[in-house]
Amino acid sequence: MLKDVREETTNKEMEPTNHLFLEYLARYYFTLPLSKGRVLEIGCGSGYGTKLVAKAKKKIITEIIGIDFNEEMINEAHKTQYHPLLSFQFIEDTNEESFKSLGTFDTIFSFDLFGQLPNPQEFLLSVFQLLNPGGTLILTVALESREVSTEKPLHPYTLTESELIGFLHHEKLIFHNVDFYYQHGVVIEGKKGPANQNTNCIIVARKDLEVSL
Repeated sequence: MLKDVREETTNKEMEPTNHLFLEYLARYYFTLPLSKGRVLEIGCGSGYGTKLVAKAKKKIITEIIGIDFNEEMINEAHKTQYHPLLSFQFIEDTNEESFKSLGTFDTIFSFDLFGQLPNPQEFLLSVFQLLNPGGTLILTVALESREVSTEKPLHPYTLTESELIGFLHHEKLIFHNVDFYYQHGVVIEGKKGPANQNTNCIIVARKDLEVSL
């Protein structure tokens, strides 16, 4: 379903000169301090980052599951990535019905998947149901205008920041707070770069403690 940048960051491509790999690695390290309890990665690819989180946070997390919509990627993850706290699952879609069997989580993160979905609002609503009260959602999104792109197949559906804020302010999404960070290469900070610089936005949203499951 999703043939994308993750296929360029499999084990064979994990080289210090691969800028895509380094950008992904920076996002995983950004995620580490926020990861606790039961953890889910949506769009885990070949699983190298999921395992990184499992190893680094083994005293803090209780379980971590990586799911993907590309069965070949999940097969690769099963073959090459192992940790006692880690498991992988193939899932066919991003709707609530597909996610039901997974249970609920304290931390959920997903990198770049948002930029490949025709209906990100439905995805957000489904993922929100997976979060425990007080749980943390971490998403990365390529910021541009929301148009179908032939030049950028990695992000066929991109978002402006105002559109992203609109999705997050849906009446059924009750977050205690939402923080925005911006990634330029391997640097992640709380401010945007120049207007002509490609920007990945990282959203950290915490579900309100008063929301019942």
